[in-house]
Amino acid sequence: MNFKKKNIGLKYNPYVDQAPKIHFKFTGFLPENIIREIKKKQIPIIQNSMLAEVLSKIEIQKEIPEELYLVISRIYKILYENGYIK
Repeated sequence: MNFKKKNIGLKYNPYVDQAPKIHFKFTGFLPENIIREIKKKQIPIIQNSMLAEVLSKIEIQKEIPEELYLVISRIYKILYENGYIK
């Protein structure tokens, strides 16, 4: 079987958005040069295949459904506590 990774980017502006939105999504492996750039810009990468599977079903620029608020808020909390979000 050929399992490809699902890559999903979320974007959230609390002054504009009611909930985080799907910013980008693609299937495949991240090339090393992209991973290097992501790390250089200190953008966190969270690996959770079950969450990625659910998020991949949402259209780009659409808000996440209310059923995912709790899990996404927990991720944002961890990012905040580790200084990724100010």
